[in-house]
Formats: sequence, C-alpha cells, structure tokens
Amino acid sequence: MKKFCVLMGSPRVAGNTAELLKPFMAELENLGGEVEYNTLHDKMIESCRSCYACQHVSGRYGCGLADDAHALMDAMLASDCIVWATPVYTWFCTPPMKALLDRTFGLA
Repeated sequence: MKKFCVLMGSPRVAGNTAELLKPFMAELENLGGEVEYNTLHDKMIESCRSCYACQHVSGRYGCGLADDAHALMDAMLASDCIVWATPVYTWFCTPPMKALLDRTFGLA
C-alpha cells in the first residue's frame, strides 16, 4: 500500500483547492492508497532562519525551531508521495506553503 501525504496550503479550508483535492484523494484511496491530509493554514510554521544547524543533524529532521513543521516533516518522511496543493497568489504559493518548502532544506 502506498502512503500519500497531502499538504493543503490554502487559507480557505473549504475553498477551491480543498474541493479539488476531494476527488483526487478519493481516487487514491479507491486504488488502495493511504492518505494523510494536512492543512497548513492552522499550523504554526516559522520561516527558515538560514542558520544551517539542520545540516549538522543526521537520522532525523534537525531544525532547531519548535513549531508544527516537525510533525509535518515526520508525515512527509513516512510517505511514499507528497502532494503539495496550493492556490497561486502573486505568482507563487501561499505563505505557509512557502515557509514549509523553505524548511525542507533541513531534510538534505
């Protein structure tokens, strides 16, 4: 069974992005996949501080910031596939999605 981590970056938890994800996730489940759905708007995700401390930690996510990104990284690492779902604001993703994307630097 494949495990999917869906990261929904819209601030509108019942908006268009969430509605588009419903049939997508239903089909993944119909095909035998396990889906973990995560909204980002209600999470505390601090911006990366570029301190590079995460680069000196091995075997786990090593960021020193204490926020919800750690649980999200654990969910991402436990998945076979990560789905980044976000509306596009000013030519890029929403702020929580951008903060999480930047924090994946700690996975390197």
